[in-house]
Amino acid sequence: MKQIFISYGRHPEKYVQVVLRIKQDIEKHGHKVWIDTQELRVRVDWEQILEEALQNNEDVVYFMTQHSTRRPDGFCLNEISYAVYHGKQITPVMLEMIVPPLSICRLQWLDMMDILNTDGNVDEDKYKYRINELLAVLDDKKTLGVEGGYQPLTRLLDPLNFDIDISKHTRDFVGREWVFELLLQWMQDSSSSRVFWITGDAGFGKSAIAANATQKLPNVVGVFFCQYDSVLRRDPIEIIKTLAYQITTQVPDYHAKICEWTESQLQKYLVSPKDLFLKLILEPLKQISSPQNDLLFIIDG
Repeated sequence: MKQIFISYGRHPEKYVQVVLRIKQDIEKHGHKVWIDTQELRVRVDWEQILEEALQNNEDVVYFMTQHSTRRPDGFCLNEISYAVYHGKQITPVMLEMIVPPLSICRLQWLDMMDILNTDGNVDEDKYKYRINELLAVLDDKKTLGVEGGYQPLTRLLDPLNFDIDISKHTRDFVGREWVFELLLQWMQDSSSSRVFWITGDAGFGKSAIAANATQKLPNVVGVFFCQYDSVLRRDPIEIIKTLAYQITTQVPDYHAKICEWTESQLQKYLVSPKDLFLKLILEPLKQISSPQNDLLFIIDG
């Protein structure tokens, strides 16, 4: 028996009902489930309850929908950051076709998008198959396959992972709302500079602002935390490869272009950051349709 924490969006109602049914089936299978059926709006109460819930539960099942992945006013991404900080096993479940959040782009997800018919009712045969898949994962009898489609690119680009950095800096972060308001204004102004530069003395909280921006700002496609005493974290080649990988998880057309790359092709450009940036970033982006919204990449120096 496990204790399972469920993270989900509370709209629309058809997905809420699916989540509640899955909760009941997980419990019938013998596991205990913690789920928040009330919206916790008071931050102090929410943080205390969330801390206790995550400490007392082994696994987290995260149901991905437009509502559960929304920014900047969503709660689920904060829950996932807390789960990463506490080292919990996270199982993402796709209920609605969305681009997986950057914070869990490395995790493979379970596809449950086919369990609802076009009329919004549950397809019982497909539901039975999918719930058995989820239960097998929770029972450690099945590992998620490559449903996200990123495993080959993980091997090819070998991106750096900043989950712990983000979790560490978002865990107890409060205030500085004026910074995020300025960032939102900047992103919404199409005539503004393409770079927003934040400077400050050591201890000002620049890394914390960068980490929280990944949770609060829309259209974030990548983040990189530089570090002066780390060879990898100050290497421009690593920055470019990590940026490329992160964009593949957020921009499907770009993902299709990079999937055409081979190991030998990549090796040819690893000797020159300038050439690698041109071939791996600029040229593929110019070959795809422009996104509807500006995309944001965050670099913490």
